[in-house]
Amino acid sequence: TQEELDGINAKNRQVLLAREKDLPTDEAGIDKMLEAMPLTATVWDEQNEAFQALQAIADETSNEIRAENFKQSGNLCFKEAKQKNDLKRYQDAYGYYCQAIDINCNDNELNSSIYSNRAQCHIIFKNYGYALKDCKEAIQLDKYNFKAYIKAVECSKILEKYKSVKLYCNLGLLSIEKYKTPNLEDEIKKYISKEIKKKGYDQSDSD
Repeated sequence: TQEELDGINAKNRQVLLAREKDLPTDEAGIDKMLEAMPLTATVWDEQNEAFQALQAIADETSNEIRAENFKQSGNLCFKEAKQKNDLKRYQDAYGYYCQAIDINCNDNELNSSIYSNRAQCHIIFKNYGYALKDCKEAIQLDKYNFKAYIKAVECSKILEKYKSVKLYCNLGLLSIEKYKTPNLEDEIKKYISKEIKKKGYDQSDSD
């Protein structure tokens, strides 16, 4: 039933949103925690009641919930990878983001955030072309995803796509109007003005 599904998802979210000190900090502990969650497990235990309940209502599970769970699992791996500078955990995070994208849910804002997160993995892997592609997807899905603009600027600079640098800087300025935060806006304008004024960042330059 939907009530059973809601109960499983609520339990899953409680674990993922728990305070940092309550979460496992080692790789084995995090893997064990994710494997114990029906929505993020890679191997299903057919004898486990929670797994049986989820299997019975799998067709009723919304794609948005499934995508969100994979995204949160990716975020958890990414956080650990950042803390420990662990390439394998970045790869694990990337895998979860790919699974979330493959679900192809109808929530554009959610999909945009997932593409932006996967772009950050590509940046870490130094796959700047793929990162820029994911940033473009993120922006297309949600024009107010400012983080995607920042990453697009970063990748364009490295790839020496100078027209793209200026383009994403200017589009990023427009995106912050959604948030109406003066302090952030001043900080962003200062950053963008500095980027645009740098030698070579001119509209006459080719990509």
